[in-house]
Amino acid sequence: MEESKFIKKYRKDKTIQLIIFSILEIVALAVLLANENLRTRVYTDSSLRLLCIITYITLMVSFVFILMDFFTLRKVAVDQHDLHKLTYLDNLTGLPNRHSLDIVFRSYNTVDSLENVGCCLLTISNLSEINNLLGRDAGDRTLQFFCSMLENTCDKYGFVGRNGGNEFIIVINNCSLELIEKCYVALDEKLEEYNNQHSEAPIFIKRAHTLNKQEQHSSFSSLLTTTYDKLLEK
Repeated sequence: MEESKFIKKYRKDKTIQLIIFSILEIVALAVLLANENLRTRVYTDSSLRLLCIITYITLMVSFVFILMDFFTLRKVAVDQHDLHKLTYLDNLTGLPNRHSLDIVFRSYNTVDSLENVGCCLLTISNLSEINNLLGRDAGDRTLQFFCSMLENTCDKYGFVGRNGGNEFIIVINNCSLELIEKCYVALDEKLEEYNNQHSEAPIFIKRAHTLNKQEQHSSFSSLLTTTYDKLLEK
């Protein structure tokens, strides 16, 4: 789980405080045990004894509150992780969502950054038929199965995300036709294996890709539009 810089710094500060309070408690106890005259004065002088008790209780309470801060930090980190998932990951499939894709698209903001980029678009061509025949729940499960296959096979080639609805995208840096073909072959093998086990609702896909070193687009949006056009032609 990736923590924010604030949480990391706050956790570090609390750790330092915990170490300091632990040392102070140990030193105070060691001094009291090692100094017989001091122990005698503490036992005989009620004011000094009360002062020592108050000081030690203060240290102990501070120690406890620092420990409570660690539990609070853990909850904040978990909540932050959940919020991150809601913001950047698609709730149904777990793939990066459109918000994440927009960030990726904006990173290709120069001609040089786009020079060797490849863009692939994929859809499940029979998803509506699965929804109509077997119900929306079956369609959602099909989406989840496909996204799991897509991520497991294609993530090592590039960035994989859900572009909304029944549309998925792969963005590959330093891309070549051979690299795209390897990605497709790996996905086809998984699809064939899945379809053999789910003959009642197999997954059929349409896909299209564009290599920008061939097209020479100056913006990612135009590269994406070209890939859309190719997909619609199929």
